[in-house]
Amino acid sequence: MVLLAALILALRHWTLPAGWGELLAAAPTLACGAGALLGLRFHRMRVVLACVALGVGAWVLAHGASGFPTALLRAELPGWAPFLMPWYLGLAGLSQERGFLTWQGALQALLAAAPLGGLVWLAQPEQARWAEALREPFLPWGLAEGSAVPHAALALYAAAGALLLGRVIWRRGALDGGFLGALAGSLLGLLARGEAQQAAHMATAGVVLIVAVVQDSYSMAYLDELTRLPGRRALNEQLMRLGSRYTIAMLDVDHFKKFNDKYGHDVGDQVLRMVASQLEGVGGGGKAFRYGGEEFTIVFPWRSAPKVMAQLEEVRTRVEQARLTLRAPDRPSKKPKNPPKKRANAPQVSVTISIGLAERGGDLTTPEQVIEAADKALYRAKKKGRNCVST
Repeated sequence: MVLLAALILALRHWTLPAGWGELLAAAPTLACGAGALLGLRFHRMRVVLACVALGVGAWVLAHGASGFPTALLRAELPGWAPFLMPWYLGLAGLSQERGFLTWQGALQALLAAAPLGGLVWLAQPEQARWAEALREPFLPWGLAEGSAVPHAALALYAAAGALLLGRVIWRRGALDGGFLGALAGSLLGLLARGEAQQAAHMATAGVVLIVAVVQDSYSMAYLDELTRLPGRRALNEQLMRLGSRYTIAMLDVDHFKKFNDKYGHDVGDQVLRMVASQLEGVGGGGKAFRYGGEEFTIVFPWRSAPKVMAQLEEVRTRVEQARLTLRAPDRPSKKPKNPPKKRANAPQVSVTISIGLAERGGDLTTPEQVIEAADKALYRAKKKGRNCVST
């Protein structure tokens, strides 16, 4: 959305330099082609579908469909492009990555083929009244007045946008935001006045998808899937950027193996997510990472050990006071339509953490040495009775 807003401001206050017209005309094809290749590289077929829909739509709007292989596409595609783009962008954004041999994949393939079957059906002379009905204006209060985009297409855009917005709010994924941004960009391209503005909006929609793929790939590579904290790869890069002064804390969930044996790995995963949520809000300029298993790391750049003790004690106390309500053994896996009231005496569990702290200085000159020293301090905290901070 920031990219789209920046483009709108640029188009209002910036005159296109001479000789840039041809480059701008090719920009949608280049952006959508790059997005499709990136989607193929990272096995994101939804992104490929969205980029193909955007690229074909931008080409048809700018050049028509004279180069397409069948007479049906050449005749019908330009008029129905405003309907096809929101359909395919919405389908890509709301689908999941599934194989074609699964029923979900087969359903998605059927939904992808449905508009092409619709084009064949609407192209029949006896269905002319339906084709005309889809182009009739019906939006109230002069909405979209003067727009060349059919009102039915605008309604389809609104429906797809509402569903994608709900998905963004619910899932908060980079790709979800990318599909919504691409949908908005394609609509702005349809509503744009002038070929240059139309091409700029379509190209930006493709760039939005490229950015979303990069963000999603970063999340997969650098964020721990269970806790959503940065993982070991992100920690290693953070350690390489540290200056001459820093403090590192190593944290461990007390008696976690016994906890897992007693309550099961599902509850153990919930506990790790709960601990991670408490660590995420650490103050003092610290940044939390999932080190592995039940271990976590907090890095405090440009901080000495005494100056971060208060923040670590606060984190330790928050984890100790947090409570996790256990599911009942007979609780269904899916939420029923009329769920029962919450149990007043539902069992709850809690955990504690032990923390080891080390600061760069003296014989500790590298991040690896500081981590090793913090790990030794962690074992001292466990020997002292756990649920404490040791240096």
